[in-house]
This record gives sequence, structure tokens and C-alpha cells, in this order.
Amino acid sequence: MKTADTLRKDEIRTLLKVERDTDIALHQQINSKIRKLITSDKLPAGARLPGHKECAQLLNVNRLTISKVYSDLERDGLITQKRGKGTYINTEFPAPRQNSRLTIAIVRAELAEINTSPFTAYEIYEYSLGIELFCRQNNIKLEYFTIPPYELERLLREKKEQLDDYDAAIFIGNVYYPLVKYLHDSKFPTVICQTGEGMLAGVNHVGYDRQATFRMMTEHLIKTGKTCLGFIGSSRTPAGYFNLKFSGFLEALEANRLPYDPRYRISLSDIHQPLLWYKEIADSIQSAVRNKTLSDGYICSSHGIGPVALQALNTAGVKVPEDVALVTMDDLDAADATAPSLTMAIPPRREIGKVAGELLLEIINGSFKEPVYRQVDAVMRVGESVSR
Repeated sequence: MKTADTLRKDEIRTLLKVERDTDIALHQQINSKIRKLITSDKLPAGARLPGHKECAQLLNVNRLTISKVYSDLERDGLITQKRGKGTYINTEFPAPRQNSRLTIAIVRAELAEINTSPFTAYEIYEYSLGIELFCRQNNIKLEYFTIPPYELERLLREKKEQLDDYDAAIFIGNVYYPLVKYLHDSKFPTVICQTGEGMLAGVNHVGYDRQATFRMMTEHLIKTGKTCLGFIGSSRTPAGYFNLKFSGFLEALEANRLPYDPRYRISLSDIHQPLLWYKEIADSIQSAVRNKTLSDGYICSSHGIGPVALQALNTAGVKVPEDVALVTMDDLDAADATAPSLTMAIPPRREIGKVAGELLLEIINGSFKEPVYRQVDAVMRVGESVSR
């Protein structure tokens, strides 16, 4: 075990080395490595971490990346940042509950197998961190259990026996709903970290209210004096109803007696392809500029759209926020490092993971007989893409 001294530079480079040929963001890699070093006691209580600038130079990453890592670790109670004195591993953590005999499975798709969307990999990573933190604080053993979504039909017949080695399971993703419903009906304790829209009937699940979140985002724009608001998002509008995000947008307009003008809506393909999105947004922005139908504020409906929309507006000579304001649903590094910085609603995925763990423990202890749904509120972070 190392002493509580400052780590040597060669140790930092070795212990926190990042991989460049992966979809997993740099701050996620560094965050995960530091957590493992702390929980394995390779970074003992009181050890001093290098400062933001020094650590960034040693790992050849942006200083903002280290700032985000340290902020996340401090938020979760693992480190303390003392202005002018340094950053230290905490000497005390929340006292663990006596659950050492419990073993739960975190069921998810393998991150390396998710090739279609780095956003999805990021979501799974954030949920997992929240669950890990809860388990560590409560002295619960956890194991990752990979179930590729395309194997669900077979798993409905076979996986129950394999999960019998665990006391309970948390599933990350609505895609596992059929299997979770079967397990729930079989009295096996389960919770889903919800990744999609709508209620999941007959199972325990934790999510955030997308409709309320987009109502909050739209209200934020309206309070700054914007009245001609547009919506950038999926072209998917199922017969008879809009999706929850768009419904929240419309609710805010109606509550403030503002009209909805479909000319201000920019419809995108459902596929997470930023290059395709850029072309679709850029074409729509250029057309709006020519036809003088440009909105004075846009709500971006999904992860990754905000930075792409900002780039398209800049290319068209539209100034943000002077000409057009942007509010986005995002929590990626790209959204955090734009100029101007983006005002965003941040989905509380890590908190959802922690709440899922809390709910599962209550279920194991017999607190509930009927399925439970818990919501965690999203958080607005005000950037420079909206005039104050």
C-alpha cells in the first residue's frame, strides 16, 4: 500500500493511462480508474492527487476533462478539493450497512458491443457508476452480467437459472423489459434503470420525467424573452400522440399562451449519426435564413444534437445567443466544451443508478408488494447559449 504522499509522476502516467482507440470518453476512463484505485486501497485515505493542470499534462488531456473527473469524484464523496491546498482521497466514507451477504447482478449490454451510438455507451456507464457507489456504501457485492439484447428471446427460457446465483438484479435499459417482467412475476427482486419513454407496467423501475424536463427547458427559454420557439429532434410522431419530450415542449408553449408553428420544427433521422444530423440541421437552418422563418430559440431533444446545432448555426452566420438561443438535453464532453457553452438539462443517470440500488434493497427487505416507479429530477445547467 502506498503512503498518503503525493503520487509520483510516473505512477500517474501508468495508473491512469487512457486509451485513445475507444468510444469511451477520456473522463470516463480516468474516473473509473481512480475509483478502482480507491476501492482496492491502492490509493489510500489521505493520498494527494495532482492538481488539474498537472494531471492534464501528465495524461495529455484537456484540463476541463480532469476538472470534470474531480468534480464527479468529490460529488460522490470519494475526494475533497481544498482551494490552494490540493485534492485528497477522503479519510472517511459513509458507514456501510450490514449487507455483506447480498450479491446483486448489474445486467447490461457490453460497452464494447455498442457500436452504433457512443451516447448509449455513455448512458450505461453513468447508470453503472451510480449503482457501484450505492453498493460500495452499503457493503453489497455486485457483479456485472452481460446479456446482449439480441439474445433476449432465448434468455426468457434459459437465464433464470443463471441468475439464481444472485440475490437480485438491476437491469440497465428498457430493452430488457420482457425478461424483467418474467423475473418479477417469478418473485425474483429486480429493478430497471429506465432509458426510454413511458411507464413500464408491472415492474419496478427508476427514471426521470422527460415531459417535465422538456417543459422546464422550454420555460427557461421563455423566461429570457423568446417567443418564436423551435424544436430539433426525431421525425417520429406516432399516430394520435407526440412523444413525451415534444409534449413537454408544447405544454410550456400553451401554458404561456404562445403558438406552436411547425415551420420552426427541424426533424431529424432516428439514427444517432452526428454527421447526418449536421447535414439535416444545416440544410434546415439555411432554408430558414433564406425564407426568414428562423426561430429565436431552439430546444434540442437528444444527446449530441446541441453541439451539432451550434456548429450549423455558426456556419450559417447565425450568432448564438444574440440571434438564436439554444437549450439542449446533453451531458457529454462535447457539449461542455463548446463556445459558447451550452445551456443544458442534465439527465440524472448516476442518481438514477443510486436510487435503483436503494429501491432494490427495500424490495429485498420486503417493503413493497406492488411494482414501484420512482422518478429523479433532471438538473438545468445554465451556459452561454442563452442570453441572461
